[in-house]
Amino acid sequence: MIETRKLVESLIALVGIWLLFRQLPDYASTMYMMTHGSQVGGPEFITIQSIHFLASIFFGSILILARKLVSRWLVHENITNQLQGQALVSAGVAIVSVYFILSGVTEIGQYYGVMQEPNIGNPYPLWKGVFSIISGLVGFVLSVGIGRIWLWLHGHEKTDA
Repeated sequence: MIETRKLVESLIALVGIWLLFRQLPDYASTMYMMTHGSQVGGPEFITIQSIHFLASIFFGSILILARKLVSRWLVHENITNQLQGQALVSAGVAIVSVYFILSGVTEIGQYYGVMQEPNIGNPYPLWKGVFSIISGLVGFVLSVGIGRIWLWLHGHEKTDA
């Protein structure tokens, strides 16, 4: 049986690898179309694609490089079978939170990419990005506590049944 900490570490690395590669097809097709004379939406489109690509590379690399540190924070050394569920819930919340942070960064990048066009200034992507980053940060910081709440609720189910 695989150790819980190693499993959490592997899940974090897997999400990091996904983030590294998720924007490659979009970015590669945009670059191909640009170099072959196709119109792809102007300079703001290239800026948006570049921000999405670089944010994915950045956060994917951070997840892969920090996977051991994050897994140590999420999973205690002496873990029982009951605590494995808590650790996996905590890891899941942390991973989803990183996705919210990445989504927020790309929304803010999209806002600034579109701002290159004169007279376009819809603030929706900016505020969506800000609140997405805040939600992600709060979720990441509280992920261990959310796992503990899950364990507490799960424990109450067993005693009540």
